[in-house]
Amino acid sequence: MVSRNKDIIFLLGAGASAEAGIPPSGKMVEQIESLLKDDAEWTEFLALYHHIKSAIHYAAGLKGQFGDDVPYNIETLVNTLYELERNEQHPLYPFIASWNSRLMALADSDFSKVKEFRR
Repeated sequence: MVSRNKDIIFLLGAGASAEAGIPPSGKMVEQIESLLKDDAEWTEFLALYHHIKSAIHYAAGLKGQFGDDVPYNIETLVNTLYELERNEQHPLYPFIASWNSRLMALADSDFSKVKEFRR
Protein backbone atom coordinates (compact mmCIF):
# COMPACT_ATOMS: atom_id res chain seq x y z
CA MET A 1 0.00 0.00 0.00
CA VAL A 2 1.33 3.40 -0.99
CA SER A 3 0.35 6.37 1.13
CA ARG A 4 0.35 9.96 0.00
CA ASN A 5 0.68 13.03 2.19
CA LYS A 6 -3.08 13.72 2.01
CA ASP A 7 -3.93 10.19 3.13
CA ILE A 8 -2.59 10.61 6.65
CA ILE A 9 -4.22 12.66 9.37
CA PHE A 10 -2.65 13.26 12.77
CA LEU A 11 -5.00 14.01 15.64
CA LEU A 12 -3.34 15.58 18.64
CA GLY A 13 -4.81 16.57 21.96
CA ALA A 14 -4.21 19.80 23.82
CA GLY A 15 -1.31 18.23 25.69
CA ALA A 16 0.72 17.94 22.49
CA SER A 17 0.51 21.65 21.75
CA ALA A 18 1.30 22.54 25.37
CA GLU A 19 4.42 20.37 25.25
CA ALA A 20 5.42 22.22 22.06
CA GLY A 21 5.31 25.50 23.99
CA ILE A 22 1.95 26.65 22.63
CA PRO A 23 -0.18 27.90 25.51
CA PRO A 24 -3.57 26.28 26.09
CA SER A 25 -6.65 28.17 24.96
CA GLY A 26 -7.44 29.67 28.36
CA LYS A 27 -3.90 30.98 28.73
CA MET A 28 -4.09 32.55 25.25
CA VAL A 29 -7.22 34.45 26.30
CA GLU A 30 -5.46 35.59 29.50
CA GLN A 31 -2.49 36.81 27.45
CA ILE A 32 -4.75 38.72 25.05
CA GLU A 33 -6.62 40.33 27.95
CA SER A 34 -3.31 41.32 29.53
CA LEU A 35 -2.08 42.85 26.27
CA LEU A 36 -5.36 44.73 25.84
CA LYS A 37 -4.89 46.36 29.24
CA ASP A 38 -1.13 46.93 29.26
CA ASP A 39 0.22 47.19 25.70
CA ALA A 40 -0.25 50.51 23.87
CA GLU A 41 -0.57 48.73 20.51
CA TRP A 42 -3.48 46.66 21.83
CA THR A 43 -5.41 49.10 24.06
CA GLU A 44 -7.31 50.61 21.13
CA PHE A 45 -9.12 47.25 20.81
CA LEU A 46 -10.13 46.92 24.48
CA ALA A 47 -13.68 48.27 24.10
CA LEU A 48 -14.24 46.17 20.95
CA TYR A 49 -12.98 43.07 22.77
CA HIS A 50 -15.28 43.72 25.74
CA HIS A 51 -18.24 44.14 23.41
CA ILE A 52 -17.53 40.92 21.50
CA LYS A 53 -16.84 38.89 24.64
CA SER A 54 -20.04 40.22 26.22
CA ALA A 55 -22.05 39.33 23.11
CA ILE A 56 -20.68 35.78 23.15
CA HIS A 57 -21.66 35.44 26.81
CA TYR A 58 -25.07 36.99 26.10
CA ALA A 59 -25.73 34.49 23.30
CA ALA A 60 -24.75 31.62 25.61
CA GLY A 61 -27.05 33.00 28.31
CA LEU A 62 -29.98 32.92 25.91
CA LYS A 63 -29.35 29.16 25.68
CA GLY A 64 -29.18 28.82 29.46
CA GLN A 65 -25.38 28.68 29.69
CA PHE A 66 -23.75 30.84 32.36
CA GLY A 67 -20.40 31.15 34.10
CA ASP A 68 -18.02 28.30 33.36
CA ASP A 69 -20.62 26.70 31.07
CA VAL A 70 -20.13 29.46 28.48
CA PRO A 71 -18.03 28.07 25.64
CA TYR A 72 -15.64 31.03 25.53
CA ASN A 73 -12.10 30.29 24.42
CA ILE A 74 -9.58 31.45 21.83
CA GLU A 75 -11.29 29.46 19.08
CA THR A 76 -14.67 31.07 19.81
CA LEU A 77 -13.09 34.52 19.86
CA VAL A 78 -11.15 34.09 16.61
CA ASN A 79 -14.07 32.44 14.81
CA THR A 80 -16.41 35.24 15.92
CA LEU A 81 -13.96 37.89 14.74
CA TYR A 82 -13.59 36.10 11.41
CA GLU A 83 -17.35 35.93 10.87
CA LEU A 84 -17.79 39.60 11.80
CA GLU A 85 -14.89 40.59 9.57
CA ARG A 86 -16.68 39.09 6.57
CA ASN A 87 -19.40 41.72 7.05
CA GLU A 88 -21.04 42.27 3.64
CA GLN A 89 -19.48 39.10 2.20
CA HIS A 90 -21.16 36.94 4.84
CA PRO A 91 -24.14 34.99 3.47
CA LEU A 92 -26.28 36.13 6.40
CA TYR A 93 -25.57 39.82 5.77
CA PRO A 94 -28.78 40.43 3.78
CA PHE A 95 -30.83 39.04 6.66
CA ILE A 96 -29.44 41.41 9.28
CA ALA A 97 -31.66 44.48 9.38
CA SER A 98 -29.12 46.50 11.32
CA TRP A 99 -25.93 45.77 13.16
CA ASN A 100 -25.75 46.62 16.83
CA SER A 101 -25.01 50.37 16.91
CA ARG A 102 -22.33 49.99 19.60
CA LEU A 103 -20.58 47.32 17.52
CA MET A 104 -20.68 49.62 14.49
CA ALA A 105 -19.09 52.44 16.48
CA LEU A 106 -16.32 50.16 17.77
CA ALA A 107 -15.70 48.22 14.55
CA ASP A 108 -15.87 51.17 12.09
CA SER A 109 -18.42 51.13 9.30
CA ASP A 110 -16.36 48.73 7.18
CA PHE A 111 -15.47 46.53 10.19
CA SER A 112 -11.78 47.34 9.64
CA LYS A 113 -11.14 47.41 13.40
CA VAL A 114 -12.42 43.83 13.68
CA LYS A 115 -10.08 42.74 10.92
CA GLU A 116 -7.16 44.61 12.48
CA PHE A 117 -7.84 43.15 15.92
CA ARG A 118 -8.16 39.59 14.60
CA ARG A 119 -4.81 39.88 12.85
